[in-house]
Amino acid sequence: MKTILNKNKQNQNVHSFKQITFVTSLTILVCALFAAQIFLAARFATTGQEISILEKQKADYQEKIEDLSYEIATISAMPVIEKRAVEELHMSSAFSHVEYISGISSGSVVAAR
Repeated sequence: MKTILNKNKQNQNVHSFKQITFVTSLTILVCALFAAQIFLAARFATTGQEISILEKQKADYQEKIEDLSYEIATISAMPVIEKRAVEELHMSSAFSHVEYISGISSGSVVAAR
């Protein structure tokens, strides 16, 4: 009879140990999942901040591109090029020294410098 009681007690102890092990494992798993959720939330928040910073940089670069395109168009205009050639490079306009001569019998015009 004692042996049967001892075996029942042992079975209850084993069953209790299994329950404690299961609950402990389940608690550790829930804590690990919670920690993973916090890590991922922080990671996504950081990624969102990085995206916001990159979008601002993109907008700044697009504004610079527009400004430089306007500057290129302004500098490339013929009147600006001619003005810089005369004022900075001391060149003269090609048409300022051309003299047109008329009176040739074939009807063509000859230019002389």
